[in-house]
Amino acid sequence: MGARSEQLIEEIRARLTTSSFSLGSVTGLGDREAYYTPFEIIPEELVWALAENDNDVLTEAVEKEGRVDQGLLWTSLRRQVRAGKIHPIVFGSAMTGAGTEHLISAIAGLLAVEHMDADDHSDPRGTVFKIERNSRGEKICYIRMFEGALKTREKILVGGKEHRITAIEVFDQGPAQPAEIMSSGDIAKVSGLSEARIGDWVGIEWNKGRENYFASPLLETSIRPVNPEHRGKLFNALFEIAEQDPLIDLRQDDDAGLLFVSLYGEVQKEVIQDTLSSEYDLKVEFGDSTVIHIERVVGTGEAHDEAPVPFVATIGLRIEPRPEGSGNAFELEINTGVVPAAFLRAVEEAAEKTLRQGIYGWQVTDCLITMTDCIRHRDWANSTAADHRKLAPLVVMDALKAAGTVVCEPIQKFYLECPKDCVGAVIAEIVVLKAVPEEPSEKGPISVVEGTMPASKVQQVQKVLPGLTHGEGFIETNFSHYYPVVGEYPTRKRTDKNPLNRSDYLRQTT
Repeated sequence: MGARSEQLIEEIRARLTTSSFSLGSVTGLGDREAYYTPFEIIPEELVWALAENDNDVLTEAVEKEGRVDQGLLWTSLRRQVRAGKIHPIVFGSAMTGAGTEHLISAIAGLLAVEHMDADDHSDPRGTVFKIERNSRGEKICYIRMFEGALKTREKILVGGKEHRITAIEVFDQGPAQPAEIMSSGDIAKVSGLSEARIGDWVGIEWNKGRENYFASPLLETSIRPVNPEHRGKLFNALFEIAEQDPLIDLRQDDDAGLLFVSLYGEVQKEVIQDTLSSEYDLKVEFGDSTVIHIERVVGTGEAHDEAPVPFVATIGLRIEPRPEGSGNAFELEINTGVVPAAFLRAVEEAAEKTLRQGIYGWQVTDCLITMTDCIRHRDWANSTAADHRKLAPLVVMDALKAAGTVVCEPIQKFYLECPKDCVGAVIAEIVVLKAVPEEPSEKGPISVVEGTMPASKVQQVQKVLPGLTHGEGFIETNFSHYYPVVGEYPTRKRTDKNPLNRSDYLRQTT
């Protein structure tokens, strides 16, 4: 509880939302003896704010000149806080802890989801938001239920796959406790969901069509164990982490003895480091983070290889660009009756894997691969799916070289706030860092700047912003698009068998 209360509330309203209201008063501002007292009666200002979104409150407020039943007001307040229409403010002291109990009470009283009856027969609707493993290495999923119920020993769809629940532990004002059922509003640890991943929907496919809340990570870093003998243990641990979280990617470079993980930012390094230390007893070191680029096909390229050299397989492929954001696709332009389906699957799977490292080592995206020729199995009875799987990377890379690719870097949208007197210096600095700002606007006492900047420059902006804005600057970034790199293309070291170099690839494969 610093030296401000009313001024702080006005700043919150100016910078965040006008629907912010204090739920109490502060006595002794700036003193170690300061304390916070929650309102017993909702103040008139908040009554009329509630009335704007609640006809029952509005009717009673008009008829009784603002003297509304407190039970009706608190019920309306809880409903509107959960809906994001009213934003409560409580005060506390980090130094003395004063106000902490009132903060906890406000969270429990205003934000807790109402529980439904255990006999509710609505279709189950929930989500997996965290995964950990027990001492036996079995997955324990943290699930939040929005509708319906889950029971032990029943079968349930999680991420579209059927699982049988073996145990449930529900959180209720403390540690999770064993239970036979979890209902709407509950958060629980659920066992038996061996193939679940973070973000999976539970029950019916209720979130179909919704965009993933998180964009894919844009940074990558190398990671190695402090003890070189623990490299295998580290790989297994990271594989488990990546398996349960679809937003974490894992690559390995066998030649250099390095592993690479994708990241959102530097703080995530600390999270991964702590997880590896506490759950896997591993001490690790990280390399510098680098931005993850992509490659896009710029033209149409074709390639063809015939049996029996270097493999008993014949493959013809054409590669061409698709619209941005459409991903990769594989099509057949052949008579499928002359070749076993397993051969075609082998070519498609190998092509998909090969595109993970294009001409410059980055993932190739938004392209169409069309198979234009294949082996006649009756003429080459000794041909196998393995032959096609080995040959496909060479043909893909030859077609890719003929088509050509451009390396693209990720561009972030940014929203930046700073005091009005700092906006000139802020814009001058971020322009040097290759940001493209729009015309600034004003929002009360602050200036707002929006625009785009390369993802590689975001951390630099975050570092200089506090010094340029007296510590009051704020920046938020989100992925916008990919844009072709100007100048020399950055490369990423290959971790495959390098089908770009035919002789090197054949040496490793045959």
